Amino acid sequence: MEQLNLFQPPPPERLERSILKGKNRIAATSILSHREEKAKGKIDTLAEKIILLLQANRMMTSRQIAKELGSERNSVTAPIKSLEVSRKIEIAAVAPCPVTGKSVRWYRLRQSA
Repeated sequence: MEQLNLFQPPPPERLERSILKGKNRIAATSILSHREEKAKGKIDTLAEKIILLLQANRMMTSRQIAKELGSERNSVTAPIKSLEVSRKIEIAAVAPCPVTGKSVRWYRLRQSA
């Protein structure tokens, strides 16, 4: 895969049109960025780190997971959702966040049936 120069925008043929996903429109640059991160293995690595964190801790909120990984909360949202859809983790509870006091989802590894 060719490397992109981060200081120049990609050529027009590399950009796709934005797509509609549900009610949201996703920009072509976001799609390109996601594909590049996935190709580097960065996205899957984050999911693996989340699984390791949840193995070591009983339950965690997305904010706690992000803090432990040294990331922004929004960067762990997609991997958490992916793990939830693939049934590797589950929502253990909806309870107050120790940081904000608002009701949030607490995640844990999926319990074996």
